[in-house]
Amino acid sequence: MRPKMNPEALSDLISLVYEAAADLSLWPRLLEQLAVLLMPEDASMADALAMSSADAQSPASAMGELLTRCLVPHLERASSLHRELDNTLYERDGLEAVFDRLPLGMAVVDAQGQVRSVNRAMQSLARASGPLRLQGHRLVSTDGERWQQALAQVLSPLNQQPDLALRLGETGPAQGPPDVSVWLQRLQATPGAHRDGEPMALVVAAARSSSRALSAQALTAMFGLSPAEARLAQQLALGLNLEEACNALDIRTNTAKTHLKRIFVKTGVRRQSELVQAIYASPLWLASSDHGQHAAPAPPLPGEAASSSLDNRRLRLDDGRILSFSDVGDPQGLPLLFMHGLGGSRHLRHPDDSLLLRHGVRLIIPERPGCGDSDPQPGRRLAHWPHDMAQLLHHLSLKSCVVMGYSAGTPYAMATALALPEQVQAMSLVAAVCPVERLGDMRCYPPLARLNLLLGRLAPGLLTSIVGLMTKGMRSNPYRYVELNMNMTASVADRAAYEDPRLRAAHVAGLLAGIRRGPQDLAHDQSLAFGAPWGINPSALSLPVQLWHGEADPLVDIDGARGLADQIPGAQFNAVQGGGHFILYSHWNEVLAGTCAMASADSPVISPSIREGESGRVIPSRTTC
Repeated sequence: MRPKMNPEALSDLISLVYEAAADLSLWPRLLEQLAVLLMPEDASMADALAMSSADAQSPASAMGELLTRCLVPHLERASSLHRELDNTLYERDGLEAVFDRLPLGMAVVDAQGQVRSVNRAMQSLARASGPLRLQGHRLVSTDGERWQQALAQVLSPLNQQPDLALRLGETGPAQGPPDVSVWLQRLQATPGAHRDGEPMALVVAAARSSSRALSAQALTAMFGLSPAEARLAQQLALGLNLEEACNALDIRTNTAKTHLKRIFVKTGVRRQSELVQAIYASPLWLASSDHGQHAAPAPPLPGEAASSSLDNRRLRLDDGRILSFSDVGDPQGLPLLFMHGLGGSRHLRHPDDSLLLRHGVRLIIPERPGCGDSDPQPGRRLAHWPHDMAQLLHHLSLKSCVVMGYSAGTPYAMATALALPEQVQAMSLVAAVCPVERLGDMRCYPPLARLNLLLGRLAPGLLTSIVGLMTKGMRSNPYRYVELNMNMTASVADRAAYEDPRLRAAHVAGLLAGIRRGPQDLAHDQSLAFGAPWGINPSALSLPVQLWHGEADPLVDIDGARGLADQIPGAQFNAVQGGGHFILYSHWNEVLAGTCAMASADSPVISPSIREGESGRVIPSRTTC
């Protein structure tokens, strides 16, 4: 039976695709509308149809194919437009960065002096008490009549001379040099831009009072000057004579003359005027002493460990692929093999590595194929992952370890524990996702997550296109993406944890690393975690297991996590009061403490904010940290 589709709803959805490509805030609305089209009205029927995706003739499957044909071309076009916009913004940012490095004041204005672009040197010059000022969004002059006449002359279509030089301020012989020297150049705009082709003027301004010294380091590197010689050359390049330079540097005239002779030899000139010409014939005028230099790195925040080469290690696997991983914390501590979440990387960890030292933990985070710096593995399945982990443990000379899975890392942790029972001594699952093996399993997830499940099973091509468009938005403004994601999915405890700027930076770094290669691997990783059966038997696990789950987790219902715990023999379930999906960050200290206690077979030492139970049974909290 051919599925029916509301043409108006589809048209609205297509329009929203293009809007969401440039505005991340529209993604929730886009996904909701897509869910309405893809899911039948009867919710229980939606579950049934989702599980019958093997039937190519099912209405849901046909609807998925139809949506794929209708939407994928538009998603690809929106992605292309977004990429072109990104490239344009990248080029603009690069040009603006160069624009800002120029020591000369520069601005682009229209005939009324309205500023379209201005560099920092012009802003600095216009803030000084000179004849050129910025008022609102206009560049004006105390010599108002001369300034307006000059602009009108340069921008007049009847004028055959497209440029003009003038001096603003007192210019008489008794007053010395002019306050500001200005050069105007007409810029003819492309028709359709800047008010239908209205020409713009490039304003270049220089004032002796606002001149900046060239970089002493750059002078030393370019000409081999000593620090003292470079300081003298700085003053001479500003237009000072030798006596004025001596006064500015507080040195004797004979000392300055000795420096100057050496400067002449090193620069290959004979006179001061030739020296200034040689300096400004080089690129050094772009590198001023107070601009364009790299700021010293900020000191680490309290508790922040300095990065090292251990944070970016690589292993060549037996099939030739590169496995990237981090290895941080206590080198002699408990080896904790961490499976990161969806779209993650080795960067997605709690930023305070001092907690690892406090608990005696060596945290090892391998990046899955196609994530971060790990090479992709075409056609990979969950069953392939333990083989990679066996090679990693052998490479690190580790005979045993504890495995931890966070969110979508859950099936990878379970698969590793089952495949390597001699090496994996215990396992912790944090904010665990739930397998979708039966119809009712989908109820563990919110509607938008169910949409991903349906797309993964009914329209994988559409899922890849949507993930591709989302990754473009993540790259264009990752901090805004994280903020929007937090607003939609975070609990109060999650938001409190994300007040730490180190955590936000780590989250952004993790996301960008996870999507570095494009959407294909991320979409495949999502399909393995949500769209296909895991092929894992939890009841076969025969090691100590803890689950940690937030009672306020909006992404995975806590009852679903309890159901997973029920299937694992002897599993201990820890319900985190008020915790959300990001308890890895908000309750990292408690998770580490409980994991270490479980691994050492000691009594668990848990914060009172955690309620413990076995197989989902909640009992009163025990010892306080």
